[in-house]
Amino acid sequence: MKVLTGIVVVAALAAAGGAAIAGVTARPVLTLHGLAANDAFGLGLAAAGDLNADGFDDFVIGAANADGVFTDVGRAYAFLGGTHMDSLADAVVIGRTRFGYAGQALAAVGDVNGDGYSDWLVASPNYDTGTMPRFPGKVWLHFGAAALMAALDYCARTG
Repeated sequence: MKVLTGIVVVAALAAAGGAAIAGVTARPVLTLHGLAANDAFGLGLAAAGDLNADGFDDFVIGAANADGVFTDVGRAYAFLGGTHMDSLADAVVIGRTRFGYAGQALAAVGDVNGDGYSDWLVASPNYDTGTMPRFPGKVWLHFGAAALMAALDYCARTG
């Protein structure tokens, strides 16, 4: 059995000798890992704008094969930018159906509700409704907010 884990490296560009592009070299400033084998962490990646309106850009990472209550429900992790970033997700969206693969595709959509916070989409391309048609997929819109997890909890309750 092949065991795969995802890794995402966040790099900063700094001027240095011997760089491939006009004196600029990439050096990792943060390395992020999937939580479990076969999660497919990093399959979906997107810049997310400024989800919490703190002046720093944020990003989202999907782990489409992550397990939850069921197998391969998928997850999407939001990481807030700042001067002291860490490897802990600031918000997590967990898929809801077996083999739904939430987080396989992610996108920033700007500030769609005009509240001053960037918003983002999480796709679950194999979402199962349990009735016909089966597996039509689903996309959730998540609003940015000063308290990002509270906003996600609201979205989860409203489906």
